[in-house]
Amino acid sequence: MKQITYTAIIGLLALAAACSEASKTMFSAPDAVYFETLPLQGDTTLIVREDTIIYSFAFNPDSVTRHNIYIPVEIVGFAADRDREYTVEVTNIGDAREGVHYDAVSAAQVIRAGKTRDSLVVTFSRTADMRDQPRKIGVAIRDGRDFAGGVNERLFIAIQVSDILERPKWWNAAWNSYFGGTYDPQIYRAWIDVWGGVGDISAYPSPSWWECPQVLTAIIELKRYFDEHETYYFSDPARRIIIPYPS
Repeated sequence: MKQITYTAIIGLLALAAACSEASKTMFSAPDAVYFETLPLQGDTTLIVREDTIIYSFAFNPDSVTRHNIYIPVEIVGFAADRDREYTVEVTNIGDAREGVHYDAVSAAQVIRAGKTRDSLVVTFSRTADMRDQPRKIGVAIRDGRDFAGGVNERLFIAIQVSDILERPKWWNAAWNSYFGGTYDPQIYRAWIDVWGGVGDISAYPSPSWWECPQVLTAIIELKRYFDEHETYYFSDPARRIIIPYPS
């Protein structure tokens, strides 16, 4: 009986030692960090598609030549009472040139003291060639001094910037027929002029006179504009833009 008791005690001590070592390993390992792709600044001009953030200078007057894009970065772990560094690597995946289309991004980035969420800031410049072709870079999180890479699916983010009005997320199948059946930046620009802001009607997911009469009334105004201004699709120069009367 005593032999069994001693064996049990030795086993418990060994287990406690193993747990202690595991705890040391767990708590001595660096916290993890990853991209959270919801824009921090509430920037309604940003479009997020899977692992890509899309921005267009076309929403701004010609006087706006630079724009900061804030990419949320979140840690798996606890806040610290000091600034901590994580590491990023930038790759040019769309003919973007450092110093021309975007400012250099330091490899060493900081999660500030007391925070579990911060932002990586990337500054883009408006260039004439962005009117014809988007410029794109990729940013990847690498293991660094204070942080290791976190959620594998969130260690890379692409940023695409142009001076072209990209099709917005709210311009879905339900609305497409009301805007002529084919997306064209000229239609979107005219819609922004009619509706205001960035033309966002995501609050009205179901087009009907009962649920959104103000939107359909604005579409009638959009129709009137293209009836009076003969305009052809960029994608099909032989086809005139016709906005149907909303049913």
